Amino acid sequence: MKYSRILFAAVVTAAAFAANAEVGTHGDVGGTPQQAQAQGKSFVRPSWATKNVWSTSYNPLIGFESVRSRAEVKADLMSGRQALLAYESHTGSARRAY
Repeated sequence: MKYSRILFAAVVTAAAFAANAEVGTHGDVGGTPQQAQAQGKSFVRPSWATKNVWSTSYNPLIGFESVRSRAEVKADLMSGRQALLAYESHTGSARRAY
């Protein structure tokens, strides 16, 4: 009984040392606090991380400028619909009503 407690304590201690040994292996953690502060100040945040998409004032299309006019887009849509209707009448496939 006494040996099992000693063995258990030895196993727990070894596991704790093994877990502690992994701390320094993830990334560059060496250096002084001043070096860490300098590294933090030089960090540039990616552009996608600067926007709050949950904000009520978020508008992803704020700088969007269309190349085509509204009439051109509408004409393209109508010609596509007419082409689809012609294809369906030609092949005999029925239009599904959703």
